[in-house]
Amino acid sequence: MKSPIVLFKKNPISFSVKALVFVIFLLYAISLIYPFVWMAYNSLKTSFEFFENVFSWPSSPQWSNWSDAFVNFRVEVPGGQQVNMLRMFVTSILLVSAATLLEVFLSALAAYAVCFYKFPGRRMFYQ
Repeated sequence: MKSPIVLFKKNPISFSVKALVFVIFLLYAISLIYPFVWMAYNSLKTSFEFFENVFSWPSSPQWSNWSDAFVNFRVEVPGGQQVNMLRMFVTSILLVSAATLLEVFLSALAAYAVCFYKFPGRRMFYQ
């Protein structure tokens, strides 16, 4: 019976390729996670601290920023204006939904054309 763990085979080339792929995927995962970490620690800064240096840590965390955004739905932007976070969230959801529906519709039209109409170069899609 073969072992279910096949990562550590005797073949050194196979192991080095898998290790390289693992490192590439690890770097990719870090590149996906880093923006969320950056956003989280920048959300604890004051507006002045954020615009002074976006890569520095907050001097004293402003937890009230989160309560303003998620309880009061109001956030102060530079210039002293207040914006409604709930309204911006709903607008984003509507725009993303409309764009997704439009993209699915256009993709379905293209798939229909490729599937049913005979045109030069059609065999390139079906090999």
